[in-house]
Amino acid sequence: MRVISLIGVLMSISQTVGATDGMIKLDGILSGNVVELISGREVLEHRSKFWMSQLGMVVETEGVPGKSPHLLYLYNYQERKSWIVSPKGRRYCLVPEEGDAEFSGGILSTEPCLGYESHKLKELEWNKLPVAVWQCTLDNKNIGRHYYSRKYGLVVKEEGVDGVVREVRWIKKVTNHDEDLLAKGVSEGFRPAADYRAVTVSEFFFAKRPLKKYLE
Repeated sequence: MRVISLIGVLMSISQTVGATDGMIKLDGILSGNVVELISGREVLEHRSKFWMSQLGMVVETEGVPGKSPHLLYLYNYQERKSWIVSPKGRRYCLVPEEGDAEFSGGILSTEPCLGYESHKLKELEWNKLPVAVWQCTLDNKNIGRHYYSRKYGLVVKEEGVDGVVREVRWIKKVTNHDEDLLAKGVSEGFRPAADYRAVTVSEFFFAKRPLKKYLE
């Protein structure tokens, strides 16, 4: 898998938060899971967990043996820097900046249809949560629908025209920095842990492992 494609997967549900102006307003830490559905069936290797606070955001891909690795995408709002962290390898790399690239909003975005034209369709209750449903368009073309929760200030469901649906599940508020995050290499300041090793992107993904000794 090419480096850029893997980085794209990790950033796909979190890049929009970094594109907003300033830090989001949250009391404590918000955590939950994002699932991806195709034709109503969950794509297990695309399930991820997230943590959000006024300091930053973490998106974790659990990984599937033989298909995808267990990695964390970490974004610090104040520094406007992103890292990919490997808890197993105890290392991290800085994600290359996108320059002046324009970001478009999706799941977990802090406003509906970010980067698109928008039209509010209706309000309803989804998974026992009041949401507003917005239609997103670009150049008069349908992009999809966003379900926006005022309670959390986030897009909690995204319906794409390609049939792919992303949903936030098991969302909850955590008052303190999750000890699970500390164990996975994320400091309370939403930066890579001090005892983790910084490497280049190439070394992070393509570093050669030492060959095992050959025994006759």
